[in-house]
Amino acid sequence: MASDERVAPFEVLQQVLASHGVGFSLALTSSTTVAQVSQELRLPPDFVDAYLPSGPASGSYVPWVVEQLMVCSFAELPGAQEGYAWSGPERSRLPGWAPSWVVVASIFGDPFFVDLEKDGLPVLFARHGAGEWRPRRVAPNMAAFLEVLSGLESVLFVDGT
Repeated sequence: MASDERVAPFEVLQQVLASHGVGFSLALTSSTTVAQVSQELRLPPDFVDAYLPSGPASGSYVPWVVEQLMVCSFAELPGAQEGYAWSGPERSRLPGWAPSWVVVASIFGDPFFVDLEKDGLPVLFARHGAGEWRPRRVAPNMAAFLEVLSGLESVLFVDGT
């Protein structure tokens, strides 16, 4: 690979999963979807770049310890905010959830989300049902989050031999 070429962050995850026989489909995100979702969630270009040129296909999951971790496609990002940022068709804001937080994945209702107001766009994690959101930083940005997730998936697939 030439030094000016980069591997898209989701492709790293796809390669790790494929090496263990698990399919993880990527899909190109249409420019219309990029424009609509970017405007709707007020996403900065650095965040959008993690999903370009391809990100997870709609309905993407990766194996997890007991349950599957839902990884949002770009088009699924607005729907993934339901129950965290807002509720109902009128999108009533929910208390305690910062407007700058965007859910990118979840497991058992516990969200992984990006803080759009923080330098570098860190990925955070918080447990639901704790009475208040207590985010913990899990990665400095989406690319690092996907690298960590790829590493975790590699460990989960170790069969002990």
